[in-house]
Formats: sequence, C-alpha cells, structure tokens
Amino acid sequence: VESTQSTGDLPVFGRIDVNPERVKEMRKRAKEVMNHQIKTAEQKKLFKDTEKQEAVKFEVDMLSRAKTETRDDCYRKYLIRKSVQENLEKSWTTQHQLKMSRDHAELTHRRKPGLILLDQWDRIAAFGPMRQNTKDVINARNAATIRELQIFWKESRYLAGARLMV
Repeated sequence: VESTQSTGDLPVFGRIDVNPERVKEMRKRAKEVMNHQIKTAEQKKLFKDTEKQEAVKFEVDMLSRAKTETRDDCYRKYLIRKSVQENLEKSWTTQHQLKMSRDHAELTHRRKPGLILLDQWDRIAAFGPMRQNTKDVINARNAATIRELQIFWKESRYLAGARLMV
C-alpha cells in the first residue's frame, strides 16, 4: 500500500520528535508539576502537624480539667468526712455528758435514805382509786400515778433474785 502523501510534510514518528521549544515547555510543565506536588506534600504535612498539635492540646486540656475535677471532688469528700466526724464527736460528747449526769443523779439517789417497802406500798395504795379509772389514762391524776410508780420502783432497791413477801 502506497501512501499518496509525501512524508516530508508530516513529522515522522520515532524520529526527532522533540524540538527545543517543546523540550523547554515539557521541562517547565514538569517543574510546575513537581512544585505542585511539593506544595501539596508540605500542606498535607502541615495539616497533619496542626491536627496533631490540636489533638495534643485537647488531651492536655481534658487531663487538666479531669485533674482539677478530681481534686475538687476529693476536697468536697474531705469536707463531708470532716463535718461528719465533727458531728459525731459532738454527739458523743453530749451523750457522754448526759450519761455522766444520769449516773451522778442515780448515785445521789442511791445515797439518799429510802422508804421501807411497805411504806412505799401504802403510799402507792392511796392512789388506788385513781388507778381503777382506766378510761382516763392520760389525765393528770394518772400521770401522777405513773410518776409515783416510777418513784416506787426507783426507791425500791430491787435486787435480782429477791422475793417480796407481804
């Protein structure tokens, strides 16, 4: 197959394809691509570095916040424990003083001469009519009766194992 066109007008494939202008253009384009790739790599590196710095800053802030919250929580718990301890100590002190006053009152009562058991029983028997009225338990006479009974048992000096024979 013969070609109708002459080969002198068209560039021949494989023969000197590049002329100096085209070489300059190719080099210029290659440099531009290289510069673009370098800039892109630098931007990616800068972005990763800033992202990493932000993550580190966030973690440091979070840790410092957690540390202050933990410290504040420990301080609040300490204050609660301290107030509970102080309240318990005050309560124990007042209870001890109350017990000591009761013991002192009991001791002074024991040192007083008591009535004979029969005399005490006669005194209680005088309140017999008041005790028979069971409907009005809360009135003043019955309250007096209850007080008298309490005094009776307090002054009786009951000993365990003792029998009362009247």
